Amino acid sequence: MSSQRFSFDAWLLGIGMLASTWSQLRIPGLRVGVGEFALAMWIGLQAVRVVARQRNCQLSMPTALVPIYLLGAISIASFSSIEAIARGYVAAGAFPIDILAYILGAVCAFLMASDDDDQRIDLAFFACSSLFIAMFVLTAGIAFFSLDLFLRLVVYEGFRFTGFSENPNQLAFVAIPFLWIAIRTARRASGAKRAVAVIAATCIAAIGVATLSDALFLAWGLTGVCSLAFYTWNWLRRSRPTAGVFMQLFVVIPLVVAMLGIQFSAQISSRMMSFVDGVYSEGDQASDRLSLWRNASDVADRWPLQGLGPGGHSGLLRSLDGMEAHNSFLDWATVAGLPAAISLGFIVLCALAGLLLRTEYELALALSAIVVFSMFHFVLRQPVFWLFLALALRVGWRQQKESATYLRRRQSEAFT
Repeated sequence: MSSQRFSFDAWLLGIGMLASTWSQLRIPGLRVGVGEFALAMWIGLQAVRVVARQRNCQLSMPTALVPIYLLGAISIASFSSIEAIARGYVAAGAFPIDILAYILGAVCAFLMASDDDDQRIDLAFFACSSLFIAMFVLTAGIAFFSLDLFLRLVVYEGFRFTGFSENPNQLAFVAIPFLWIAIRTARRASGAKRAVAVIAATCIAAIGVATLSDALFLAWGLTGVCSLAFYTWNWLRRSRPTAGVFMQLFVVIPLVVAMLGIQFSAQISSRMMSFVDGVYSEGDQASDRLSLWRNASDVADRWPLQGLGPGGHSGLLRSLDGMEAHNSFLDWATVAGLPAAISLGFIVLCALAGLLLRTEYELALALSAIVVFSMFHFVLRQPVFWLFLALALRVGWRQQKESATYLRRRQSEAFT
């Protein structure tokens, strides 16, 4: 297979993953846009290559869990939606486009899970990183030549950066995992590719912070702390520091930090509470989220086994008011039932376990960040979620007969 074809596939997949999440690059009057068309073209190319025997298409457990699970959940949600519409519980408007989005996610997950070519996936990630750099450069150029045009095009509600997305949270969602993927590429690559990855990580971090997404800050903060723990543990295992260095790092420095924290605890606490209060008092976000979660939980309690099908089933004042809960697991429970939501959590845990066992720490951090973000937004309609979950299972649980010596060598090379 030629590198040009690999690159074309990668760019189609990269554009599809990002643009289908941004959702703004649409043809007027249609509910689909550039991202969905790019993913459809990518699927078509993969189908042609499978027929031409130029691409393997083999599934094995547990890498097959994601497409099988999603198709099963879609089937349950479809029957539930028909009944819910017939009884007048929900409107029929969200059903067609949501089902198409889930089917697109299932097909993409199937192709990702069955692809045994790591080079193709790495090129797709490289394409996504390049697109983030292009967004940063383009928007910076717009701001340089016309600040007024910049404020009208890419700024949301006067101060939050949106890039080419409909709102900042959609941009934040794709920035969250790709920061860790860019870091992974920078750690493993060399030369020009490493330089591009470092630039991409810097641009993604700047874009993510500019969205001012509270869920992004929480996701990156938690996974950043976990990454420090991974790096520290790996350094200890490899370098075997002396007792003096160990005392300085894990006794003296923590004591100094703790003493400073106690000394300035009042000021730190006051600033943190002011920040949190400012974020959640804006538009009564905290009380609104709690109301949405509570009303979604009522729907899940009333229809626990099958849910009510695609659509928003929560509301600020009551349930079944056409609003989403802004919590992926709660929303999924109202769409496909509690068993489907619990099963999704199990699949995510399996993927995380596999990545950690293979010392794929950056991918594990990326998946963890997605899960944290999904607790505050409904992201399961986005194909990139299912693509990434399928990739995590494939990387973590690929069927290879590896020796214990090889696994030990891989662990010793982590973070080197």
